[in-house]
Amino acid sequence: MDLRVIVLGAGRVGYHAAQILDDRGHDVIVIERNSDRCERISNAYFATVIEGDGTRPDILRQADPAKADAIVGLTPNPGANLGACVLASRLNPDIRTAIRVSTPEGAEGYEEVVDATIFPERAGARAAVNAIT
Repeated sequence: MDLRVIVLGAGRVGYHAAQILDDRGHDVIVIERNSDRCERISNAYFATVIEGDGTRPDILRQADPAKADAIVGLTPNPGANLGACVLASRLNPDIRTAIRVSTPEGAEGYEEVVDATIFPERAGARAAVNAIT
C-alpha cells in the first residue's frame, strides 16, 4: 500500500527516512527549515520539499495533512516534533503520528499523544548488534 507521508526535518535521520520511504514507493513530503538541506533533497528528486518551520500552521498546511496517512517528526527538537504532530492530527484525526525523542526516557508519556516514538541511537545500536550476531 502506498502511503503519503510527511517528514518533518531533513537532517541525518529525516533525510534517510524520507529516502527509504521513497524507495518503498511511498509519496514523501519533507518539511525542512535549512535551505541547503532543501536543495539537497530537491536535487536528489525523491521527495516534495517545503522550506519552512513545520510547527507553523501555514507551513504545515502546505503539506496537506488532511490527505496524508502519516507524519513523522524527525528533527532533533522533540517539542517541535510533537507540536507538528499534534497540529497535523487536528487537521486529520486519522493521521498516524510518530516523533523522534532525544533520550529513551523522553519516550515516556507520549503514548497518549502520538502513535509511536523513535530514539535513533537505540535503533542504530540494535542494527549494529544484529549485524554482528
